[in-house]
Amino acid sequence: MRHQINRIVEADLLAVGGSGAGITAAIYGARQGLDVILVSKGKAGVSGNAIMAGGGFGIDGQSGKDLLGLEGADPTFTKERMFDCIVKESFFLSDQNMVEQYVEEGPVVVKDYMEWADHAKQDYFFCKPANWIASGLSFTKALSQG
Repeated sequence: MRHQINRIVEADLLAVGGSGAGITAAIYGARQGLDVILVSKGKAGVSGNAIMAGGGFGIDGQSGKDLLGLEGADPTFTKERMFDCIVKESFFLSDQNMVEQYVEEGPVVVKDYMEWADHAKQDYFFCKPANWIASGLSFTKALSQG
């Protein structure tokens, strides 16, 4: 069976996935003035793994204290310690450049995300040094605010 291409769509950024990573990539691309296309197998925000599984996310404790103003954050859990933990817990199989980017840029993304969660009236369970746990529905409600 031959398929005929009848339309070509162009964009600066193609974000794939209607869950956390895809939506976040689309949001940040659009904020930078890029023409963004988001491709998802279902309705964005309610497809993908996040709504089914929920989960957690975290940043270093110093950023939690300084950037997010969290009283309960542990500033002794530095970016260097976080990098070391991620690399060792991945049995040195992680792309260390990506881990470094996550550790360095993650706090700004988490700050935005927590503002979206607050706007969506979602409360997440906080645990030291600067980690959060939430249901899948809470994640998607926050993403929809972004």
